[in-house]
Amino acid sequence: MRKLGSITIAAAVGLALAVGAGAASPQTAAAATAKSNITGASISIVADNVRAVTHPGTVSAAFVAPANDAISIALASAAANINGATVIVSTSSTNPAAVNAVVTQKEIKTLTFVGTPTDFPASYRSAIDPQVTSKKIALNVDPFERSKLLVAPGTTAFVIAQSSNVSAMEAALSYSAATDSALLALSGNQAAGPLRSYLTPIADPKVALSGDPAVLDQLDPDDSDHYVELLLDSPAAINSSYDNIMQLHVDRKSRSATKVVVAPADDLASFALATIVGQRQSAITLPAGKKASLTTNSAAHYYIGLLASETTSLTLVGTATTAANLTSVAAPTTITRSADPAWTVTNTTLGTGTYTVTFNARAGATKYRALNWDGSVITTSSTTSVTITGTPDYFTLVALNASGTEIARLYYRSNLYGSASDRATAITGTIQNGTANLRVLGAPNVPRKIVRSETNPYAGLGDEPIQPRAIAITCRTSFTDSGLNPQHEYSYEVVNLTLKTGTGCGLTAAAPIAGIGLPVGGLALPLTEDPWATSGNGARRTEDVTKPRQGTSEQESILPRPGQTWTDAARQQLQYNVAHPDTQIQARSSDEAGNSEQRSNELSAATAIGSQFVFSYQAYIPEKYVLGPGYSGDPSKPFIVFNGSDRAWWDVNSVGTKFDIRGYVGDSQVFWTKHMAETTRAHCSLAFPRSGFNCTVVGHATAPLSELSASSVIAPALTRLTFEAHAGNPMEPFAQDIDGQMIATLDTRSWRLVGKHDKMPVHQFWWSPIYGDGHLVYSSANYYSLHCLFPNVPGCTARINQSF
Repeated sequence: MRKLGSITIAAAVGLALAVGAGAASPQTAAAATAKSNITGASISIVADNVRAVTHPGTVSAAFVAPANDAISIALASAAANINGATVIVSTSSTNPAAVNAVVTQKEIKTLTFVGTPTDFPASYRSAIDPQVTSKKIALNVDPFERSKLLVAPGTTAFVIAQSSNVSAMEAALSYSAATDSALLALSGNQAAGPLRSYLTPIADPKVALSGDPAVLDQLDPDDSDHYVELLLDSPAAINSSYDNIMQLHVDRKSRSATKVVVAPADDLASFALATIVGQRQSAITLPAGKKASLTTNSAAHYYIGLLASETTSLTLVGTATTAANLTSVAAPTTITRSADPAWTVTNTTLGTGTYTVTFNARAGATKYRALNWDGSVITTSSTTSVTITGTPDYFTLVALNASGTEIARLYYRSNLYGSASDRATAITGTIQNGTANLRVLGAPNVPRKIVRSETNPYAGLGDEPIQPRAIAITCRTSFTDSGLNPQHEYSYEVVNLTLKTGTGCGLTAAAPIAGIGLPVGGLALPLTEDPWATSGNGARRTEDVTKPRQGTSEQESILPRPGQTWTDAARQQLQYNVAHPDTQIQARSSDEAGNSEQRSNELSAATAIGSQFVFSYQAYIPEKYVLGPGYSGDPSKPFIVFNGSDRAWWDVNSVGTKFDIRGYVGDSQVFWTKHMAETTRAHCSLAFPRSGFNCTVVGHATAPLSELSASSVIAPALTRLTFEAHAGNPMEPFAQDIDGQMIATLDTRSWRLVGKHDKMPVHQFWWSPIYGDGHLVYSSANYYSLHCLFPNVPGCTARINQSF
């Protein structure tokens, strides 16, 4: 269930509020994606062809690895990226002729041998061309000992992966290429002692952990300051590791988010060489699907699918990959963006006590009117701009012909944009004829993820909600979403993916984005077609639009009309109640639409203050279990595991929700409730999670409710609700708190949410009429990141600016 409240309503007057409408901007056609396939019949030939691309001239240093050892090729590639060197893959352990040919051609002076002692014996090394003046060895049968030999003196940044876990090694390779972290590869039965002993003498090591639980018991939990990343995807956070790695490639290495290098996910050696190509091309390196199904279930397919035609270059690296393989991987790049509507808003600027909205000319129009929610005229203009008193929120823009007849209309919306400081997260949107157009007012040349939520306001109570989903990654400040259902309401979140502008979208220079955290701007756009009219209910079309529309007994008690969002309808009802205190529309009884999951003290107290709406700030961990870093102390069950929330995105009343702060808003006060979930700690065996739970629960505890706080301000025309959380893990003192602050401002023209929160776990904000289904205002589920469980991670704070 997703009902947020079920309280009998007394006359609720306090939230005296009103109604509105949507915004947009121009786009240019994308150039065709440059595509290439670097391949060969064997991995050694692939390495030769990679070298031709990445080091066409001479190079002073190279790493040599055996063709039959993908782990050594991975270690060599990681070291080569850090040192600007190349990689030679040798097919012989007795004859270095092929290696010498490369040495001569590239004028190599330093050669490092990576593998086991039998791969490159002394006789092999002594036969190397004498122009090599420095020979180094990283030869050991144990991957961890081998990787240690490649670490340069003074190194303090490391990424650790299980050598037998190919996906973990690939994430670690891409991360290493973005951060210059030395790659340490653990063997399948690596004891924790040697790694801890290795890191102990280092003054301040910074360690990222990649992959399955076998890497998580390697460090002491008391060393929390040394953790910097957790590269671990889960069923609820697919691709989140690569969202973060992409950000690091852009922000630290000035790479372009629109250039992508991929390799088959089951070909570690090719992926390792692909990271060298990515460095040369200033691109992001991602794993595709397995060789037999390159486009299936992969970070590359997800990412390229969202970039679509904005992918400027795509390179496939792999053994025996074909032109057909490249075509299948590149298929999403042929999907072009929807063109902007010919008539659309192009800019919004602030004046002194006013704002000006500029738009394209509408064919056949001689003048334009900006209308209020009730149809009253705000202003009329004979030019392609309107200036309106106040700050941007909403209006309806109507185009009129020479005879004064309306020929078109669009609905304009804006989130909070009251001063220059708001511009980083400000967006506007318009909607018309099933087409939404978003305009980003923040910094240009930033890769951003677009997340869309869709709601059918006229659906029955309890109907299955539509899950929000990411629909694009774009570098444009204008984005058009077409083919929408005009009888539905759409909300959008526009999420910055990097902390810098410029290079992430292909420019040569970068600049930091002001402020702390990743900006997230969002807004809701109204339905534009009346479901009642199209269903043949013509009588409804003559209804008094000054009165709020009421749903049937199987629908919400309030429904939006065309040009309205759900919250517009809510504000209209409140405004009508104020103007007509003797004819208020009555709420349903608790027997008809009650929610048995609400606590009895909520029922009585919220009823007493005449609650009309409920607002809820929640955080939850989608997974059933979350692996914690550190060693349990029990060698038979070394992994530390905590319970997650194990709930669906819409399950607002789940007892597993980590915290839930609710405000029941009445005519003159707010009744608050707070919930904190119990935390369970378990110690788990090496078989976890592949063989079930196989754990011993060692304790339960619940963080105090004092870690959650709320406050409110209620005035005749404004209500402000402040929700704040600093929720700790009572079973692990070193663990980072779940931090968040959300401020909902409800006034007579708009409802807005601003704030900030950690990107771990999922944070949500909901609202609902009493007895109605909960309406999702905001969710971070599409950029939820397990790696943000760790401290000191750049980009792990989101800055929210959402209108709803």
